[in-house]
Amino acid sequence: MRHNYIRLHRLPPAFNGFTLLHISDLHVDMNEGAMRRLEQLLPDLAYDICVITGDYRGATFGPFADVLEGMKRLQSHLGQTGTATIDDPAPTDVISLLGSTLSQAFDAE
Repeated sequence: MRHNYIRLHRLPPAFNGFTLLHISDLHVDMNEGAMRRLEQLLPDLAYDICVITGDYRGATFGPFADVLEGMKRLQSHLGQTGTATIDDPAPTDVISLLGSTLSQAFDAE
């Protein structure tokens, strides 16, 4: 875990002290121990928003049910998850969206 403090003089005052948790390149299916450790760390972290980016899985093809299960376990530690748009203000379940996206990507191949 790394803490980066960024000072921006032109940042609106409302964002003073704003904390972003960035989780990247989980590769959920590659290291069960690392995923369990992340699940242990998350409840003690204080942040305003969390973004998860990068590779969610190690393999580039094949079954991905284990990845979705691992993401569901993480989701339970992150509180409210989802996205909202102007057209659809209701949050969308990120895990369902991820599963749908993966399905579409691999069905296309």
